[in-house]
Amino acid sequence: MIRSLLQERFWIGAYLALLAGLWLPGTYDSWKPVVPYVLGGILYFSGLRLKAQHVRAVFTGKRWYGIALFFTCLRLLLLPLAAYAVLYSFGTPWAVGVLLVCLMPSGLTSIAFTDLHRGNVPLAVLQIVCTGLLCPISIPVLLALVGTSETHIEYGALLSQALYIMLLLVIPLSLACVTRLIAAKTIARYQNYWGPSAILCSIILVFISIAASRSAWSDASIWEIMRVMWWCCFAAAIMGLFGLVVHVFMERKNATVFGVGNLYMNNGLAIAFALHFFPGNKWMILPAAMMQVAMITGVMCYGRWLTYLERRSAEWQP
Repeated sequence: MIRSLLQERFWIGAYLALLAGLWLPGTYDSWKPVVPYVLGGILYFSGLRLKAQHVRAVFTGKRWYGIALFFTCLRLLLLPLAAYAVLYSFGTPWAVGVLLVCLMPSGLTSIAFTDLHRGNVPLAVLQIVCTGLLCPISIPVLLALVGTSETHIEYGALLSQALYIMLLLVIPLSLACVTRLIAAKTIARYQNYWGPSAILCSIILVFISIAASRSAWSDASIWEIMRVMWWCCFAAAIMGLFGLVVHVFMERKNATVFGVGNLYMNNGLAIAFALHFFPGNKWMILPAAMMQVAMITGVMCYGRWLTYLERRSAEWQP
């Protein structure tokens, strides 16, 4: 039972961490510097969890490069801007903060969800690599293009933001690769522990990101927090809808990669980015943390929809 809380029932711990971050008594402002290290833990343990054949697919799966590039352009450019445009049309002040999360690359955990729903795992790895390579450029540039008085983005900050994102992604994943080379047998022996370790770091990150930034949103009412959650769910629904559309014209296992990658964003990176470049700005920090609710709900609903499609397909087979 306890082990399942760090596996298929991880959403329970994530929701509890969210509630604790909102209302657990105490002062946690001094915990902010820990955020990049906890995010590093997520990426490091997720990197250890990658199987060798999945990593080789990045270099050998050339037939999927075109699809991965197509997915990446939609995932990092068109869909985030579409979600932002819809939210902006409603006049919500949370639009730029929600855009920040939508601009993030696909999370490494999306590989596990792709595998769970019998999707194309090598293509999922390629999508993560492509979105990870492009996001250090796309995130600062698009934030600057839609910048408002809430974000205070300046073009002179683009380079530092790009380097910050790149370091947050490259350092822990590089350490994971080095660890696998040095202690391959040990990594393989404890393979079942790396996934739960990454999820534990993710739960810790949810709590710290909320609790350590209370001074930024202490004046927000419960209804305002609920509105943030609603806008995050609304944006995730837009991203998820496009994930359903590709099933119309694309092979199911490839479309599953896009659907899962759309919904499972690297909100941990968004949290670290928001706390570093927008300290004390609730309009940017809260959406990064609250997107966790939308992501979990979206992936669960998408998984049920795929199960329904499989059941219907089996019924129609002679």
